[in-house]
Amino acid sequence: MVGDSVLVREYARYAEALPSPAAARLAATILSEMRVVEPEERHVQACRPYFADAQTADCVHAATCHQTGALLISSDRHFDRVARAGLVTFLRTSEAVRRFAPE
Repeated sequence: MVGDSVLVREYARYAEALPSPAAARLAATILSEMRVVEPEERHVQACRPYFADAQTADCVHAATCHQTGALLISSDRHFDRVARAGLVTFLRTSEAVRRFAPE
């Protein structure tokens, strides 16, 4: 699993907003497995035209995947345009669950 510091902060915020032992364990597990990569500026700039100014975090996530070749999994439709442009490989969360979850 690959992520960036923006994603790390998002997971930490979710764990704080939903205080429970299960949320804390889930966030800790995800973060312990994540290889944190900061995308180079050229990857951020390649993805920038596909996101509104208010979608900086989404642009950084896409740039991280663009740089590393990682599969971007999200339910967020903000990634449709950058995926259609061929800059990232994108799966909706529901599709990823169907494809990768054990039977």
